[in-house]
Amino acid sequence: MRNLILFVGLFLSVSCVNRHSIHQDYLREAEAYMERHPDSALLFLQQFSVDDCRDREQKAYYNLLLTQALDKTYRSITDAPITSALAFYRHSEDSLKKAKAFFYQGRQYSEAKEYDAAVRCYLCALTAMKQLDEPKYKALCYSHLGNANFRQGLYAKGLRYYKDAVRTFEEIKDSTNYAISLLDAGYSFLLLAKLDSAEHYTLQGLRMAELIDSKEEKQTAVRNLGIIYSERKEYQKALGLLLSIKDKVLRNKLTPLQIVITNDYTCSIFQVAKITKRECGYAPFFVKTIFRLIIDEVCIISTRYSVSFS
Repeated sequence: MRNLILFVGLFLSVSCVNRHSIHQDYLREAEAYMERHPDSALLFLQQFSVDDCRDREQKAYYNLLLTQALDKTYRSITDAPITSALAFYRHSEDSLKKAKAFFYQGRQYSEAKEYDAAVRCYLCALTAMKQLDEPKYKALCYSHLGNANFRQGLYAKGLRYYKDAVRTFEEIKDSTNYAISLLDAGYSFLLLAKLDSAEHYTLQGLRMAELIDSKEEKQTAVRNLGIIYSERKEYQKALGLLLSIKDKVLRNKLTPLQIVITNDYTCSIFQVAKITKRECGYAPFFVKTIFRLIIDEVCIISTRYSVSFS
């Protein structure tokens, strides 16, 4: 906390006194705060422009940090100046900055849906890091390589990288990315029709998502498990899974409209209800148990959302 206060003090002094020059230490401070406080780092960097830099090396460093800060704060990097940073670091002996430049160039290509180019950049980043102890960036490269191949329909190739990401994120105890990578691998197995492996990875992802209380990952896991069980015609399992979701919905006291509009579980609920009616005749019981809490508003909902169980 004390260091963050000092950084804010540095930011204020720079913005008020020394607006038109960049000392190298300022950029190092911004980089130091990048992981834990990317918003502060971005705000600090935006007090300058690349024209305030002294030489090519400092311009490349600034452009790399600015791209990194934009990406870490979930902003678009389509127009980020990473290409000019990579032009400098491509031939640099600083392996880490070279790797980061290739990685963020890959992120920019991925954002533009140029997945072939993105794959080349991620592989170059891994090559640059070969002799470095940087498991976090290696894991991120594996994950994004999985994504880029997945987007091209290369599921088996993407799966190989997702499994590398799972292993590495687990080693460094990055719980959030570990959960995401487990679910990515599970979904890839599903699309490859390897349902046992799909279930194994997805259940692991669900357990981790529950451990870290990640709503989005929990929803993804439940949806994918519903598909897996439906594909295997294990309707009892699918129904049991969704009945467990009913209990969570009741505990969270969501309104009926919130359930229908915002909850990803709903798609699986409707899907399995239709299947169970056709295959097992469970739909009436299903409707009574899952939707008892919305019975008073069913007319309102049905006029807005046409849901058929036929």
